[in-house]
Amino acid sequence: MRLTDFLDKGASLGLDAPCLTMAGDTRTYGDVQRLSWMIARALSRSGIRPGDKVAVLSANDPVAFSCVFGIARAGAVWCPINPRNEAAENRELLDLFDCSCLIFQGTFAPLVARIAPDLPNVTTLVSLDEGVPGAISFGKWLDSIGSEPCEAEPVDDIAMIAGTGGTTGKLLQVPVGKGLLGHYKNMALGSTLHFGRSNWKVVGIMSAEGGSFESEVWGDIHNVQDDAQRGAYYADVRLKLAPGADSAALINRLADDPRINLQGQTEPEYYKDQAVVANQMRVLGITGDPDVTGPARRGQEFGR
Repeated sequence: MRLTDFLDKGASLGLDAPCLTMAGDTRTYGDVQRLSWMIARALSRSGIRPGDKVAVLSANDPVAFSCVFGIARAGAVWCPINPRNEAAENRELLDLFDCSCLIFQGTFAPLVARIAPDLPNVTTLVSLDEGVPGAISFGKWLDSIGSEPCEAEPVDDIAMIAGTGGTTGKLLQVPVGKGLLGHYKNMALGSTLHFGRSNWKVVGIMSAEGGSFESEVWGDIHNVQDDAQRGAYYADVRLKLAPGADSAALINRLADDPRINLQGQTEPEYYKDQAVVANQMRVLGITGDPDVTGPARRGQEFGR
């Protein structure tokens, strides 16, 4: 069941019944439903596609919350931004969530002006109020948009990604692959994982059409490096080639370039090698040969 199903159910029972009431401003189910269709169309016209992240920075407001329904209708993901956070924290959240659009109240225009230059992926700024420099007003954004029903198919089950309160310092958050759900503890959305020296909040579920990414946990590289005390060190780099590109030619080019200390492999080859290593570790664990496991254990301790 999607978020908009609740709105549509209420509208089917009474279009004129009150749906949202805030500070004496009441919107009926019919009002909110029509506005959500328009917002979904405006998002699509702005280049927002299903699966894209759309942030809302606002105090309690019926129009702002109507945008949440519109985001859901567009198949996008709602990212609520807390206006009480520090500017740097909200900038970090918008960057971490990879938001493409930010909808905000004019009251928070100074905050948006401070962080927007550092957010190149946020291509659409929409102000719920008129006269905000650098942003399109909500009314103009909806100009010439029809109020016919609009419902895009989402790419996965993620409806919202929310940040933590940030009271424990730098946010430590990770998305996890959907293939891990049901196989390991604490992988559900909103759960907390413990690995390394820190706790990590699960803020998203990744879907990759059954690919290897669905068995992985991703984190911000700087947070992971700090936790592992590894410094600016990268073990692996993934490249996605354009359709028709010659992977063998790229691998040979990497091998022939003395400036690049990388061994190129296709993804199937990489995971095949990882499986061999995993099987060897399993055999060592079963045999318990001290002549073999001793050096391995010392190497593990050194690596920490």
